[in-house]
Amino acid sequence: IRPTDTPHPNTRYGKSKLKAERHLELLEGFPYVVMRPTGVYGPYERDYYLMMKSIKYGFDFIVGFKPQLITFIYVKDLVQAIFKAIDRGVVRRGYFLSEGKAYTSSQFRRYVATALGKRRVVPVKIPVWLLWVVSVIAEKGAIVLGKTSTLNRDKFRIMKQRNWICDISDAQNELGFSPQYSLERGVNECVKWYRENKWL
Repeated sequence: IRPTDTPHPNTRYGKSKLKAERHLELLEGFPYVVMRPTGVYGPYERDYYLMMKSIKYGFDFIVGFKPQLITFIYVKDLVQAIFKAIDRGVVRRGYFLSEGKAYTSSQFRRYVATALGKRRVVPVKIPVWLLWVVSVIAEKGAIVLGKTSTLNRDKFRIMKQRNWICDISDAQNELGFSPQYSLERGVNECVKWYRENKWL
């Protein structure tokens, strides 16, 4: 995805973010800066945490059978970008943010397993249609119980995507953004935090 592409979000989450951006654009002179990070992980984060927890128990659940390219940004790099935008004084701009490199689910699994000291993790591929069924059931069940579900139809639309690559050159050129955390380094630090805080 490039900054010049026309956005076509297909989730309530994505549509609400685009609507907020469009609203800010209409406020004449309002000094907004929009950050569009890819998969954010780090201490306290819960979605990737659930994947790490599954890997700890020896299983890695993968959606679909087609290859998937995933991009990440460690929370400290995201904060770095925000402070750089403040320091540079940019206004009325939007930036895609990621580490700048794409990974496969097997690479993510390998880094997490190594950080956890797991020698064997079984990859379990789930058909897209089955994930849809489970997502619908989880969402409706949560509504009945008056709770929120991590897995729902919006999350399904996010998880089924095959390509998460985005162009971060504007942030690099205009903000001097330079990601300091590779996925391997970030996962190691993240797993250490989860362990120290009794999450894993």
